[in-house]
Amino acid sequence: MEGLRKDLKRLQSKVSELQNENSILRATLGRESTSFCSRLMEFVKQLHLSDQFSDIKLKTPEKLFPGHKFVLNARGGLWSFDSGDEFETVEITGFTQSVCEALICWVYKGEIDCSEDATFLCEFINLAKLHELTDLVLKCEFLLGMLLTRNTCTQIYEAAFTAKANSLLERSFSMLSEAWSTISTEELDKLSPQVLCSILEKQSNFPLHDAIKLGRTDVALLLLEANPVELRKLVNLLDQSGLSPLYLALQRDNFTLAEQLIRCGADPNLLIGPSVNKQPTGHFALLNNHFTAVHFLVDHGYEVDSCLEDSQTTLLHLLVANGSNNAHESAQLDLARAILNKSISVSAPDRNGRTPLHIALLNNSKAMFDLLLEQPERLDLDATDRLGCPPLWFALVADFGDTSTPSSHAYGFADQMFSNGPSLSRSYAASLIRAGADVNFRFGSTLDGDDDHNVKAADYSFPKDGDTLLMACARCGLESGALFLLQPQPNCSAVAVESTNVSGETVYHLAVESKLRALSHCLATVHRADPNQFRIRTVTTNEPIFTKVGFDSFCHLFFELIVT
Repeated sequence: MEGLRKDLKRLQSKVSELQNENSILRATLGRESTSFCSRLMEFVKQLHLSDQFSDIKLKTPEKLFPGHKFVLNARGGLWSFDSGDEFETVEITGFTQSVCEALICWVYKGEIDCSEDATFLCEFINLAKLHELTDLVLKCEFLLGMLLTRNTCTQIYEAAFTAKANSLLERSFSMLSEAWSTISTEELDKLSPQVLCSILEKQSNFPLHDAIKLGRTDVALLLLEANPVELRKLVNLLDQSGLSPLYLALQRDNFTLAEQLIRCGADPNLLIGPSVNKQPTGHFALLNNHFTAVHFLVDHGYEVDSCLEDSQTTLLHLLVANGSNNAHESAQLDLARAILNKSISVSAPDRNGRTPLHIALLNNSKAMFDLLLEQPERLDLDATDRLGCPPLWFALVADFGDTSTPSSHAYGFADQMFSNGPSLSRSYAASLIRAGADVNFRFGSTLDGDDDHNVKAADYSFPKDGDTLLMACARCGLESGALFLLQPQPNCSAVAVESTNVSGETVYHLAVESKLRALSHCLATVHRADPNQFRIRTVTTNEPIFTKVGFDSFCHLFFELIVT
């Protein structure tokens, strides 16, 4: 019997508890108006914004409202009570006025206005989270889940992330991920650094690269801080296009971030670009006309003597190849000065043996040419390329050649180098001679072309073994160039007129054979060239034979000169 009485008492207690819970539930749902719970909740609703029994003030961004401490305590959560001089206050701020007022309404009435407004609910859930109102957070999470669409997924993801609403966070990210290709930069710009960092870490294989592409330095710095152990690996990782974080930052002129990446171990000499043709970062940037990027790299440890593997082209080669009067000439000159201030080999040859001075002449880069000649002591003015040509020979062709000169394309001169109009005064040759180039330079072995150009042009003679520059001008029809060389040059030895090549030819032989009347006249009258000098050629028996090649034309022209 005693046991039965105890069971009965326990059951009566449980029934009473269930009846109370039922009364509260019915009161909450508004289905009963006579119970104590119903009347109590109705009473609390009437206290909303009422001065009756008010013992605190509720401080919102714009207004003060009467409040009741017992209501806040009954709701639970986290409230910061501040005992002021006149009255005690509770601060409900940090969000828009309408959201703060909506929270007060919910505290008293348990109702949520604007339950179909995603923007409102995104703020509301975070205000609820701030005050640790768990029931309200769950209710907002449910309502936001009902409003989740392609247009609201980024906004709701941010709200869920901040409120730590994990279920809503997963759902919103799933939709965001599916629509990722359609998400605009403007949508992502609105997200906080922490939120966007979270999205990129989940969505992208290269979150740091994508953060830089989006122009979000704040997100990039967060990613760097989050990976201290593998930091050096992270900053030198190449994305699917073969680009590094450092290059992407420099490409967007984000030098502040670039400095940070360098401090974190980014390699300025990293090979980047497509997998089949990777290039040093500086060369890759220069080939894409990012001059400020190259300038930054040069100032931060870039190896300015480095070259492209296939062409052996240095930064200087690339700079001088752009020609004069291009849109970027000023930036190129500034960059060239920065490079020349480093300890570099100014006359480093490329694959074809051409120095930057050769390339400047071939591309009519007058400003770059003049800049290089500002430091002639650092230049090898007589360096020859694989064709055996020194810069002075290219200068003579550039100064005195024209569109009818076959050598222009054979040597690789730029298409715009010569025009059909009046000849341009470039003074390349005069500048080189003043700098110390050898006017009596002799060509070496027979020219046979390089990797990019073929010097075997029809009906045209190129400089031969042992030719001087003067002889080469006569052989190639550059009469004005030859006459220029014959003129006295300041601080320069005279041109050797009587020199012979390996065949025993003199410039006089070549001038007559090329029918260069003015040059032949100058040689005969001014320089007293010997018209009786033989040339020598070798036959198969290896016995030298002395000949007068072109004798008839020689005599005809010679006697014409005597008559005149």
